Amino acid sequence: MLKFVLLTALFLAIQQPISPAKAAQGAPEVVQATLKEIIGELAGNQVVDQRYSDPLRAEIKRQRDFIVPTLTAAGPLKSVTFMDSTQPAPDQRVHRFLAEHENTSFVWTISQDAAGVVTLLVLAPPNVPASPEEKRTALAGATLTEIIGELRDGKIDKSRYSAALHKELQNQQDIIVPSLVAAGPLLTLKFLNATRSEKGQQINQFLSEHEHADFLWTISMDRKDVITMLIMQPGS
Repeated sequence: MLKFVLLTALFLAIQQPISPAKAAQGAPEVVQATLKEIIGELAGNQVVDQRYSDPLRAEIKRQRDFIVPTLTAAGPLKSVTFMDSTQPAPDQRVHRFLAEHENTSFVWTISQDAAGVVTLLVLAPPNVPASPEEKRTALAGATLTEIIGELRDGKIDKSRYSAALHKELQNQQDIIVPSLVAAGPLLTLKFLNATRSEKGQQINQFLSEHEHADFLWTISMDRKDVITMLIMQPGS
């Protein structure tokens, strides 16, 4: 079961040695413009390979299924504000920025070498603790992203679901799997709203946007992160 909580911390940190000949001397306003482009690309599920060092590029792609839903759920980017700079080494300058979105905000830490290649990229929430509801929503979104991939591949992981829900998914497998395959790759997952059941269990709704179709998902998880409700409907 997934234990990673997106809105508590999401790290994309990989550092590599930078030669003195390639000292990172990027001015904050230049790095700020680059970061705005990166946020837009990642929110749109794009990783521009030439922007990043080899290890950082691999790490970003590994965490892609967490990054994209997090940024899309945050809503449109409203502003990127410079916070501070440090120089941990003579040949490395590290900048921090506050990115404010419609629904939330993030602190980005970024460093580039002299050629403009990003060698360090860290995405984290500001120093305001996420509420329990936000953590549950983030966990539900990350879990749903994984589930969509599994169901598209015809896999139903029994350990994820309650006994009744597992049985129902098996009964509907011949409908769910072809629908997701025909829809194509998942592009974005957007959080819509959260409500509570009569028993107080949080119920989250998301819109999954695929290459050829959209779906409305309703998902609920118990305190042990077992999925007790999963409803898939056409998004239009």
